[in-house]
Amino acid sequence: MQITHRIAVDGAALAVEYRPHDDGRPPLVFLHAGVTDGRLWDGAMAAAAGRRSALRMDRRGFGQTRIEAARPHAWIADLRAMLDALGLACVELVGCSQGGRIAIDFALAWP
Repeated sequence: MQITHRIAVDGAALAVEYRPHDDGRPPLVFLHAGVTDGRLWDGAMAAAAGRRSALRMDRRGFGQTRIEAARPHAWIADLRAMLDALGLACVELVGCSQGGRIAIDFALAWP
């Protein structure tokens, strides 16, 4: 995963790769499964390149995200903070396994 941002969120530095593209559509946000990290989406990120804005992040406890102070957290709150930090108000979520659950929970909390 090519980190383009480290976003500080309540005791963590989220590793994010964001590839913007001015196509007028909301960015795709790829959410990885609980047995992997953002590298799960290497192929999807490559397929989106030059066609669509796309991003992925490593959640707390995964990949290149750094935990600076262990404390209770919610993955959907981390996702919301990451989107806010990037100024993204509308996105399309794509999740695999646990990432799918996070996408559903996020959509219910912030339709």
